[in-house]
Amino acid sequence: MARDQSVEDLFKAYFSVWDKEEKDRQEAWGLFMMTHLYIWAHDSGRFSNLAEMVESGLHEIMAVASENSDLQASFAELVHQGVPVDVRGKCWRLFVDLSLMRRPGYYEKLWKAALGDLADKECLEPEAIKQHFAGEPHLSDDGVLDEELTAAWHKSGRSILQQIEKDLPRTLPGNSTMREGGKLALRRVLAAFAVHYHNIGYCQGMNFIAAVLLNHWSEEDAYWGLVAIVNDVLKGYYSHDMLAIQVDQAVFKALVAAEMPEVAAHLEAVGADVACVCAQWFLCAFVNFLPIETCMRVWDFWLYQKSVAALFQVA
Repeated sequence: MARDQSVEDLFKAYFSVWDKEEKDRQEAWGLFMMTHLYIWAHDSGRFSNLAEMVESGLHEIMAVASENSDLQASFAELVHQGVPVDVRGKCWRLFVDLSLMRRPGYYEKLWKAALGDLADKECLEPEAIKQHFAGEPHLSDDGVLDEELTAAWHKSGRSILQQIEKDLPRTLPGNSTMREGGKLALRRVLAAFAVHYHNIGYCQGMNFIAAVLLNHWSEEDAYWGLVAIVNDVLKGYYSHDMLAIQVDQAVFKALVAAEMPEVAAHLEAVGADVACVCAQWFLCAFVNFLPIETCMRVWDFWLYQKSVAALFQVA
């Protein structure tokens, strides 16, 4: 009981600190947005809150910043200090330019073609998955899967779904989104990705990426966000040979040896390979390795940069 009380006290103490920091972030972002919206639109007064300003004006600010080094530096510093929770999803959507990725209706067709009657089942037993792939492969009724995708999914889908099903309960188990239908949404997102990108399929680590996106976006947006991150931001990390992550492991190990030789020597002496540790960090972008608020601050800058450089800096 004493232990529970101390945890509660610790939470209350930390929350007051976080709440103050969050208000400071909202104030800084509001001032930045109002300043630049007034300069360009002379109409900052029509926005009643920060969310409206971000929705209406951030895309333009980012476009101008791409050609203005001073503004770009100012905005990067703002992002580095953290994106306010209320607008984090909106900002991330702009950072990865999600509007260029989306194909309305395509995601729903994908997961229906991949899962069929399994889509809404709370738990998939191995036998149910086996039966789903019994018989000859057949094209989906809506034509969303061509012969190549259909054949590839019929060949590898059973093992992929079994692995996804094992990972669902291990993905952010204490998270409210995962408890309230999030697991089924996560299954659909991961299955849709695996069936379309059959050359990649499913790799552990994707589940954490998709789960975080589901906490901030709609299910369909989370799918397209996963597509953007795997194909552009972490390009090559989830390929079958995992060549990109192997290269970055070697680079990180060399950086540790060069910048922190004493740490590198100690790890070597105790038989700990820092390259293996950083691979887990990078594949799930520090989810499960950092406190959630700290991790989201990392994601703010990582998605803004759209580069693994941010992950190297944190590591």
